[in-house]
Amino acid sequence: MKTSLIENHREDNLRSGEGSIVELRDGRLLLHYSHFEGAADHDPAYIAQRISADGGQTWGERTVFTRRPEGALNVMSASLLRLADGRIGSVVLLKWRNEKCVPQWCTSSDDGQTWSAPRPINDEEEYFVVNNERLVQLADGTLILPFARHGNLFRDDQKLRAALNADCGLFYSLDGGETWVRSPHTVRHEDADFRRPLFEGPNQTEFPEVAEVLEKRYGVFQEPGVVELADGRIFMHARSLYAMYYCTTPGVDTPWGPRAVLEGYNIPCSPQSIRRLPGGKRLVMLYNDRATQAWGGPEFQLRTPLSVAVSDDEGQSWQRLGALTTQERNYCYFSFLFIGGGERFVITAYESAVGVSKDGITPRRRNLASYQVWSGPTSLFWQEKIEPVAMG
Repeated sequence: MKTSLIENHREDNLRSGEGSIVELRDGRLLLHYSHFEGAADHDPAYIAQRISADGGQTWGERTVFTRRPEGALNVMSASLLRLADGRIGSVVLLKWRNEKCVPQWCTSSDDGQTWSAPRPINDEEEYFVVNNERLVQLADGTLILPFARHGNLFRDDQKLRAALNADCGLFYSLDGGETWVRSPHTVRHEDADFRRPLFEGPNQTEFPEVAEVLEKRYGVFQEPGVVELADGRIFMHARSLYAMYYCTTPGVDTPWGPRAVLEGYNIPCSPQSIRRLPGGKRLVMLYNDRATQAWGGPEFQLRTPLSVAVSDDEGQSWQRLGALTTQERNYCYFSFLFIGGGERFVITAYESAVGVSKDGITPRRRNLASYQVWSGPTSLFWQEKIEPVAMG
């Protein structure tokens, strides 16, 4: 396994990440990602692109894929997908203000040389969060895009806490992206869903004040992802701020089944990525494992380490394989692609130093900075335990 920095922002207070990769017909890799002119979510940003001719180990010069239109805050969070008809589909988030964020759709029929004009997936004046690399095509050709709908409550500070708890659901297209529909069926964190995380570290009562704050603040569902199960059901997972929750539905326009928490896995405010290994039943999950951190401890919310777990029963149970790296840094907002006929993988993620804010509760905002890439043989995910590597 090899690793390197795509962009180094360890010192300049910028950030680059939330990307997605697609394999071109000639074997090269096309990467789209957010390139910010600052460190905050609402700072100006455009979608950058780079090409790799060696399986993701090195990347060419940064060029611009798309810029924000006049009046918009930024454009960010890229998803690329090779569609069944041979085209490449692209989704990015266009953010206009605190209460309006809408995914944009376009396609390329010539392997990324030219693109159709981007257009909004829906025209509602609301705030839809769609993470990077969330576009999925089901076996029957249906395109699905999971969203976290925060409404327009961000304009009202009194309602901000309610706005952080999103309605998670699906946009879908039955005609190759020509038209999109927002399914009315969503899931939302309820008080009854809350579970105190399990832990192997010090007893959580050592931090009673912090634990109380976390319980009141962190009962949310956010940033969902989806994967198609072997029987055709859709498996949706969503982050809370202390664990991963999941549920399934038999179809894009049917209600979601009961919500369940991934028992025994302490996961901070960081989204997961789940992919199926090519040609097999095994699912692979990238996530941040805080198993040894006490619930309520000031280190709990750090997005480290970059961990791997696998499931051989369609996501009902998971086995830890370990961490990809020995470096104690924040890693989040992954992209995860199998290339070369499924023989190799490429993973990208934000990378930054770890640290806790002055309040002793929340991680420093500087957990979104440099852009890191890993590449190696897919056989890594069939091992009983991963041997982590040192980072550059």
